[in-house]
Parts: sequence; structure tokens; C-alpha cells
Amino acid sequence: MLPYCDRNRFCTSRGYIVCITDNDCPENTEVRQYECIEGRCRLSRVLNP
Repeated sequence: MLPYCDRNRFCTSRGYIVCITDNDCPENTEVRQYECIEGRCRLSRVLNP
């Protein structure tokens, strides 16, 4: 079964997107930080508001 990706190809809680560099991931914010690990976009940090 393929991983779930939304229409904008953003990482979701149900899946990931294929990436080559961190720049292929959704834009990092103060709350969410994405990084490309082993070709998959991973949410590396989530801060509580």
C-alpha cells in the first residue's frame, strides 16, 4: 500500500513524500521542522504552542 500524501505533497501523519534534500519537504516553521531522511520527509520536531 502506498503512503498517503496530500495534494501539496506535504508530509502527513499517515505517510511521507519522497525527497532528495530537506528543501523537498514542507517549509519549516517555528512549530514544525522537516528533514529528509533516507529519501523520506520526516517531521523532526513539533513544539507545543
